[in-house]
Amino acid sequence: MDKKQDSSRELFNEVKEMMDANKLIDLREMLEEYHTMDIYDILLELGNNDQVKLFEILPLDTAADILEECEADFFIKIVSQIDKEHAKRVFDEMSLGDLSDILREMDDDEREKILDIVSKADELELRELLAYVDETSGSTMKKGYITVNKNLNVSQAIRHIRSESVEADSIYYIYVVDNEQKLVGVLSLRDLFISKDSSTMEDIMVENVKSVKDNEDREEAVKMVSKVQPSSNTSC
Repeated sequence: MDKKQDSSRELFNEVKEMMDANKLIDLREMLEEYHTMDIYDILLELGNNDQVKLFEILPLDTAADILEECEADFFIKIVSQIDKEHAKRVFDEMSLGDLSDILREMDDDEREKILDIVSKADELELRELLAYVDETSGSTMKKGYITVNKNLNVSQAIRHIRSESVEADSIYYIYVVDNEQKLVGVLSLRDLFISKDSSTMEDIMVENVKSVKDNEDREEAVKMVSKVQPSSNTSC
């Protein structure tokens, strides 16, 4: 065993002893001196209960750094065990670009569990970011999506969506366009179905939506989309 391995084992043993003695405040202060990946390595070796205990005492920015660097399997495992409110606070510290990269590695069910935890504003941005995967935004855009005209009422929009949904891979959000097919808003299926039949798409959509051209560089697309700060106009 080399010196690095010796040092790692000593750190793990010290952390375990402090956890067993419930010296959590002292442990948190001690770990502030260590690199994020050193802490991540320790987390990987701990049992489930100790993983949760250690992760939840970490500063939020440190916990966020770990989730940005970890494997998807660990991400899913730790988030499924910690308190949802705590998970949300950690997600608030994360880069949405990094978080979207992790979400792409998950299956649909696991991805939706995470999107249910983040704030509504972040959920909107993440769903936009998830449309981009390679170096250019257009090369990775989902092949199926649904647009509705802003002047349609809820009943008309639902009929339109039913007729178009066969062509879409999955539907979570509906994109609202004007008469010139320009993107002017977005709304969730939930907001659509709980709104009055007479409400128009313009009445209930979220405005201030950013769009990018299909030949935009991925990094530029992410920067643009992540600046969106939508405000809901949903009525029901």
